[in-house]
Amino acid sequence: MRIVHFSDWHWVFRSVPEADLYVCTGDMYDNYPVREKPMDRLRMDGSYGWRISPENERQRQLSDAKHFVSEGGFRRFLGSPDAPILCVRGNHDFVDLAPLFEGCNLIHEFVNNEVVEVLGLRATGHRGIPYIYGSWNDEVDRDELLAKVKAMPVADLFLTHYAPGDNLDYEIMARGRKEEYGLKGMMEEIERKVSVDDGERIRDAVHMFGHIHGCGGQQKHRYVGDNGMQVCYSNAACHRNEIRYDGEKPLRKEGAK
Repeated sequence: MRIVHFSDWHWVFRSVPEADLYVCTGDMYDNYPVREKPMDRLRMDGSYGWRISPENERQRQLSDAKHFVSEGGFRRFLGSPDAPILCVRGNHDFVDLAPLFEGCNLIHEFVNNEVVEVLGLRATGHRGIPYIYGSWNDEVDRDELLAKVKAMPVADLFLTHYAPGDNLDYEIMARGRKEEYGLKGMMEEIERKVSVDDGERIRDAVHMFGHIHGCGGQQKHRYVGDNGMQVCYSNAACHRNEIRYDGEKPLRKEGAK
């Protein structure tokens, strides 16, 4: 099975190759910051600051989605237009992603750890990102977000917008400083879930996310448990990652040997 995972396009659309399953992990819409006008927000250099207005974002993004669909929508970019799609929105998405996929085979947009089956696989996911500074959508306190992770059911595919801590979650800042943004404890919790030998689960798992542009386009594979099972972590921020999922066989990045 070929999974194509994409994320964080921020209204810069591109074609995606043929796939059995598409997964989108958010931040697909554009944003429309509002300039601050009150004099007490005037900067020392004479410029104004900006802020995000959720109401303005929702109105503009819904309008964008309507126009996008009228121009052919996402279907025109898919190498396999009828393949099933799973998605979860990101912090730049103030409205659902579903309107963008009108006319496509959208199976589900995750909100809070629902479980769906697609192509014989169990998938789950939820909205939210670790709190930054309160201006973006779905910012959640880290303890509350980790509680959501702990409540996730065992699955083959895990979808979030945000990254797990210590795993494809960093940006390189000025002078080479490394800043990490992932959720600590998430990777360990997912691996604990899928490594439990319940007599039934023998397949590898995939956690797909975006959010952290600096690690976009990368995948990491980690062995968990004693049965040789792997978890593939895919950060597709600003990219399109291709994953080969062969059921009981180990996961391999597309093209790898």
